[in-house]
Amino acid sequence: MATPARTCVGCRTRREQPRLQRFVRRDDGWSADGARRSAGRGVYLCGVQCAGAVIKNKRFPGLGAFAITHYELQDTHMSD
Repeated sequence: MATPARTCVGCRTRREQPRLQRFVRRDDGWSADGARRSAGRGVYLCGVQCAGAVIKNKRFPGLGAFAITHYELQDTHMSD
């Protein structure tokens, strides 16, 4: 079975779904969806560079700042 491909909203590059992080918009803001199972429309990002690029995109208000914080926290936990 083929791995699904998704498009990063930061750089518009298509990649295999497991290589991207999914984020979901909720009533109280954005949340990371590591299991890729949360209800709602999700968006995908490659990494922190693409999170920075999406800050300028008015389609996803708040996503860039949330995603940058998410990636920084991941890096902090990985280095512990």
